[in-house]
Amino acid sequence: MKQEIASHGKTYLIEDGIITLPSGKRISGTQIIEVKDAPKAAREACKSIDLSDFVWFCAGFTYRDIAEIAVAQSRQVAKDHADNLAARVPGLDLLRAALADEDRYARQFNRMMEDESNDGARPPKPVKANLDNLREQYPIAAAYIHAESYSLASNYAKSSAGSKAIKAIEAGQDAIAAIATMEKEWSDYCMQVVD
Repeated sequence: MKQEIASHGKTYLIEDGIITLPSGKRISGTQIIEVKDAPKAAREACKSIDLSDFVWFCAGFTYRDIAEIAVAQSRQVAKDHADNLAARVPGLDLLRAALADEDRYARQFNRMMEDESNDGARPPKPVKANLDNLREQYPIAAAYIHAESYSLASNYAKSSAGSKAIKAIEAGQDAIAAIATMEKEWSDYCMQVVD
C-alpha cells in the first residue's frame, strides 16, 4: 500500500508503514508518543518550535497526520502477514500455544521444586495439549517453528538459514524441503568452520 501525502507544504511518500521524507530519509515505527512524553532532551532542543502538530515517532518529531497514516499502514501490513501466515501454515497458533503451555508448566514445576514449603502437594496444572500429536497433525507449523528457532540463533549463518526457510515456507514452498535445505546449509557451514 502506497500513499503520497501533501502535508504542511511538503510531499511525503508512505509505503507499508515506511515514511520517505522530502529529504529522502526513510523512517518507520509502530508507536506514536505524545510530545509531552518525548525525551526531555529532544523537547528542550526544540523549545523555540511550536510542536502542537507533532508527535514523537521513530526517535524524532514527526507531523501527527503523517505518523498516524504510517502506523495504520504498519498495522494493516502486520495483519495481512498474520492472515497470510495462518492460511499457509495451519495449526501454527495451536502449536505455539502448546509450546507456551509446556514452558509454563516447566517454569512452575521448577519453582515448585525450589520451594521448600511445597513438597509437591500443590503441583502446577498439567499441560493441556500433546505437543507430539500436534507436530504430527500440523507438520508445516512444526517446520515453521523449527525454522523460527534457527532464525533466532546468535550465529549469523544459522540465523540466515532459518530466515531463508521461513521465507520459503511463507511463500508456499514445501516445508520439509525448506527444513532440509536449512539444516544442510547449517551443517555445511559447521563443516567449513571445522576444516
